[in-house]
Amino acid sequence: MKGEIQKVGIKYRGVGFRLRNDTIEYIFYPLTSELNQKKIFDHIVVIGDSIIKRKHSDTLILRKKNIDLIYTFIKF
Repeated sequence: MKGEIQKVGIKYRGVGFRLRNDTIEYIFYPLTSELNQKKIFDHIVVIGDSIIKRKHSDTLILRKKNIDLIYTFIKF
């Protein structure tokens, strides 16, 4: 999955987002840690930021203008 965030918000006690040109709304439960400079995902993400996540990966990269923040997340 790779793309620009079109919609973002709190969903089912996690973070829901949809990428531009995608009909699926993804929901994930990000963990705040040293990997992401202890920045809380839903406090800093804005429409226009990019998401990069490889298939079967346990990490998601939030790409802001000039920095990449790496988030691991809870799997159910």
